[in-house]
Amino acid sequence: MRGLTNRLKLGMITVLGFIMAVCILIAFTTQTTSASENLLGNSGLEEISSDIPTLWSTVVYEEGKTNFTIGQEGPHSGSSYITIESLQANDARWVQKIKVKANTIYKLSGWAKTDNVGTNAKGANISIEGIADSSVDIKGTSDWQPLEMYLKTDKKQEELAFLARLGGYGSANTGKASFDDLAVEEIAAAPEGANVVQLGAAVKQAEASSAPKGDGVIISYTRMIWWTLIFIGLFIFVNRLMIRRQFLVYSLSEAKVVMAILICVAAFFRLLVAPSMVGFASDVYSFMSWSQDVSTNGMAHFYGRPDFLADYPPGYMIVLYILGKISHAFGMNYKSDASLILYKMPAMIADLVTTYLIYRIAKKMLPTTAAIGLAALYAFNPAIILNSAAWGQVDSFFTMFVLIAVIMLVRGKVPLSTALFAVAVLLKPQALMFGPLLLFVFIRIRKDYKTILISVVTGLLVLIIVPLPFTIHQHNGPLYLIDLYTSTLGSYNYASLNAYNVITLVGGNWQPITDKILFLSYTHWSYLLILASLIYCGVLYFKSKADDTKLYWIAFFFMTAVFMVTVKMHERYLFYALVFALMSFIHFKDRRILYLFFGLSLTHFFNTDEILGYSLTNNFKLNRYGMILIYTSLANTLMFIYMIKVGWDVLVKDKITPTAADKLLPLDSKKTGEPAMRLTREAEPEIKLNKLDYRLIAGLTLVYLVFALINLGSFKAPETFWQPANAGESFYISLDSEQAIKKINTFGGPGDGNFDVDFSSDLKTWRDARLINRDGGVVFAWTSMDIDIKAKYARVTAKQPGFRLNEIALYGEDSSKPLHVEIVVPGTKSSLSKGKPSYVFDEPDQAAYKPSFMNGTYFDEIYHARTAYEQLHKIEPYESTHPPLGKIIIGLGTAIFGTNPFGWRIMGTLFGVGMIPIFYAFGKMLFRRTEYAFMGAFLLAFDFMHFVQTRISTIDVYGVFFIILMYYYMYKYYRLSFYNTSLRQTLTPLALSGLFFGLGAASKWIAIYAGAGLAVILFLVLYERYREFAFAQKSLVTKHVVKKEDNTQSYYRHVIQAFKPSLIKTLAWCMLFFVGIPAVIYVLSFIPFMLVPGPGHGLHEVITYQKHMYEYHKNLVATHPFSSVWYQWPIMQKPLWYYGGQAPAGKASLIVALGNPAIWWVGIVAIFSTLWIGFKKRDKTVLFLFIAMCANYVPWMLVARLTFIYHFFAMLPFMIFCIVYVIRHFKESNPRSNLNPVIYSYYAVVFLLFLMFYPILSGATVSRSYIDHTLKWISSWVF
Repeated sequence: MRGLTNRLKLGMITVLGFIMAVCILIAFTTQTTSASENLLGNSGLEEISSDIPTLWSTVVYEEGKTNFTIGQEGPHSGSSYITIESLQANDARWVQKIKVKANTIYKLSGWAKTDNVGTNAKGANISIEGIADSSVDIKGTSDWQPLEMYLKTDKKQEELAFLARLGGYGSANTGKASFDDLAVEEIAAAPEGANVVQLGAAVKQAEASSAPKGDGVIISYTRMIWWTLIFIGLFIFVNRLMIRRQFLVYSLSEAKVVMAILICVAAFFRLLVAPSMVGFASDVYSFMSWSQDVSTNGMAHFYGRPDFLADYPPGYMIVLYILGKISHAFGMNYKSDASLILYKMPAMIADLVTTYLIYRIAKKMLPTTAAIGLAALYAFNPAIILNSAAWGQVDSFFTMFVLIAVIMLVRGKVPLSTALFAVAVLLKPQALMFGPLLLFVFIRIRKDYKTILISVVTGLLVLIIVPLPFTIHQHNGPLYLIDLYTSTLGSYNYASLNAYNVITLVGGNWQPITDKILFLSYTHWSYLLILASLIYCGVLYFKSKADDTKLYWIAFFFMTAVFMVTVKMHERYLFYALVFALMSFIHFKDRRILYLFFGLSLTHFFNTDEILGYSLTNNFKLNRYGMILIYTSLANTLMFIYMIKVGWDVLVKDKITPTAADKLLPLDSKKTGEPAMRLTREAEPEIKLNKLDYRLIAGLTLVYLVFALINLGSFKAPETFWQPANAGESFYISLDSEQAIKKINTFGGPGDGNFDVDFSSDLKTWRDARLINRDGGVVFAWTSMDIDIKAKYARVTAKQPGFRLNEIALYGEDSSKPLHVEIVVPGTKSSLSKGKPSYVFDEPDQAAYKPSFMNGTYFDEIYHARTAYEQLHKIEPYESTHPPLGKIIIGLGTAIFGTNPFGWRIMGTLFGVGMIPIFYAFGKMLFRRTEYAFMGAFLLAFDFMHFVQTRISTIDVYGVFFIILMYYYMYKYYRLSFYNTSLRQTLTPLALSGLFFGLGAASKWIAIYAGAGLAVILFLVLYERYREFAFAQKSLVTKHVVKKEDNTQSYYRHVIQAFKPSLIKTLAWCMLFFVGIPAVIYVLSFIPFMLVPGPGHGLHEVITYQKHMYEYHKNLVATHPFSSVWYQWPIMQKPLWYYGGQAPAGKASLIVALGNPAIWWVGIVAIFSTLWIGFKKRDKTVLFLFIAMCANYVPWMLVARLTFIYHFFAMLPFMIFCIVYVIRHFKESNPRSNLNPVIYSYYAVVFLLFLMFYPILSGATVSRSYIDHTLKWISSWVF
């Protein structure tokens, strides 16, 4: 009894301290009881632009229910006014943002008239954003009536958002309201007796509330960053010093004092946060509005009013009833800090009660210090604090009841638990998510009919009796709750409402639940995944041998699952899982659970804090491609997947990862008397390719080559041309006879300009002229113009010279063969003109009836294929934003095969083919086994991005090719040491790495980014050699050498003697091969530029060229419908639609750049898994891959210019290696398990997806329906 008395005393002291702090704060919170120029612009609503009055914008609570218009019939003055017409209950307002002075009184005024405005909710009124107060509101139907209110700005107030409004917070209304002659005026003092609204915390966020909606709104992340850093520090302290090492030890009496202090500090902190901001205004002011209504008008008629929006259950309305009475007793106003504290108090108290419950339970299972630490992690968790003290939500109050209910369920007190669950359901319908826990227990005790019956009856009595004051006058009595819950659960028909979960990750944020992804709607996927989660929980419960403490884990997992895979999820619904994560850790003591609590706390905080930040700008629907949104969703998804494994380990396998202190000690710190480092005296044996390797390489390369060459491009394209020098130059052609001409197709080379084609039947009268443009956007490609002309002669006249015309083809009716040209007659000609007019009609066999990628350029080929041609023919290069080597290689293809699509694409294709054997060899060196080398090469061969990007005539393929080679040779060097290998043998791969670095840099600057990774790896290798050198010195001095190893001392002396000369020679070698030779290669790549005739092509201009390239990329400001940013690339949110050509009705011919989902989406998980496994194993291979990935990806995070998904191409090889690494780890870690069927199935999925998507990778013509219904897996995939 004494212990119980002490605990009661501690609880009473804590509660009294909290109440005292609140009373003191209320006592010191005062409220004010005590015309100049109109600050509103366009206050008379006379200036209209695009049907919107200038300077005004609109905001609604729910889209699609309200119309905003300009009225002109019967204005109060002038000729127009603004109207709000809500066809369904809504809170709608016209908004204008104005500058104001601090500590100043303002009068708000205007005129309003109404038409059939509902009488049971707030009518037409004027107010400002961020407060619940308003002018007198007008309801029903009325003519123009005056509105006014007075307010005093806060001491730091700088701006306000004026509102002309129909409805209010928690008070949606219907009808039509009109406003005119609005004003905001500074006044010296309010009239005697007038109520002056004192602006405090409420309007600290109103300054942002009036910001216009849109993706361009930027919010501050300072609070998020600081709280994240603080929580990380707290977690490290608690985990390492209070849980794992017991650095702090408290007796029971000391623990009580510490807990009292902790709870008081947590309470005080919440009291500081609560009045500092309103929070999520629509929530907070709804609570206030409901509270005032239910406490004033009573409970009996609170629900069921058509114009009064109240969608919370009766349980919390009882709490609001009490708060309303307190508010009236103290005479609080909505705007006061005391009011904010009061309405946030239930949740804040619940935070503290839950904190104490965590401590109470934890101290029975863990050391007292650890129990205090866990309580602190909850009490000062930013996600918990933000929800109650900042946001103003009541999730904590609701969660407290659910937690107690689960505790009672674990203890076997099923009827009491059922009653508490019923209370929780009356607080929030989300309590229904915990229903499976009761169901599992009922099934387990299914023979105990008495307990089940008592539990069910108890729960039903609670559900009937508690809400009775609200339902007694409803037409269907207590059954009204069913209508209320159905209405609440049936609202917000969106896949995700800013919940950073799996659905948001695949683009479902604020998308209709009926939208489809992978052939099924979001709703159907939700049903399937939540059913699978429920089955998994059932298996855990009934298969586990643990007692009912397993319900804590099941509650944790299932709450996370509901949040992660269910439609209609709000951002806050992960909150309920956090406390059960701690309870699970307390009972199972698996540190993985604690890490999950930490990770989910941070992601939940990121989610809710970002949403709260945007809510302050009236942006409630976030961009579904936002960076924090995507990567927080990804992190949550990865942790959710990890939870599946942890739950199975803990509950089924009874496999616990403990928190023992010795796990923390690094191996090197154990006192064994021996030095931690060991020098490797034997060189690692080189892995060579065998006959099987060569056969696999040949077979895989040949298969890929066949796919790559199919429909690569035509061998035909017109090459002769006519290029007039002056306007007016012309020629005409004569057909065999007068014929119907239906189509003109033209093909041109480099150059910009235009020309006319007109027609005649007698060479006297020329008619039906058609202007045809040839510019940089159409180079080496056919354009087509449909006409309907009958003529024998056609004349071509240069209007704007500069174009190069290779061929014209005229087509008759129902014929894909060009009309025969009998003669070409030259007209006026300049001596500066190039080519001949006859060349325009000399290659009819090269003509294409339908322009396509097969007979012309597409996407950026118009730059790179063109520049390759220009470099080959000593013409001023058109594209000058990348180094020349890639275009020189393209030009080599055209020199061999001609300037045609096959010619300008073949070199890139061959380089893509060449990547496969090189990548195979790289994989063999990394993983040292044939099966893993083949796996990497196979994945690269059948990845979509690799296939598409190597078949288009752009320069990325060359950069990536050389990046693979330079990392291949750097890894070779990475595994060598000049202590146990000859220095020359180490310098050879280093030289080759530098050589390919130079070739890559001369192709595209992405190789320079990648080169930074080479520098880091080189530094690490040399640093490792230094550590070995220092160790050898120390070992000889301290005599740590084992005596029985006779030659050890001599080896250490060899290390000491070899270090400095080898280091100097290596550094000199690097200067030569990573600086000198790459610089020479880079300059030599500009030889085609320097060979262009005329001044401005010398070495000095080459240097200027580099500045131009840098300035271009630095200052590029452009937009593109298919551009994307770095964080969207791995999840393929926005594929790049390269080509969409002409096709028969119902068909399509497309080329789209995206990744193979079985590689990219698996690769995301593999990257994180590889880093985790490598960190645990201290694997140098993983460090190498990590550096390579960072070097090829991180720079894009810093690039502000326009980017596309293909910029991820250089990262792809290393992501594939991560997949192989993880598969190898699982296979070698489970030698008794036959994973080959899984691996072969994975091969099959990768290859089948390649075949499935092949039509839109290769440009093949297929059914449009097949593309729309089979290949468009995500709504953001547009092609």
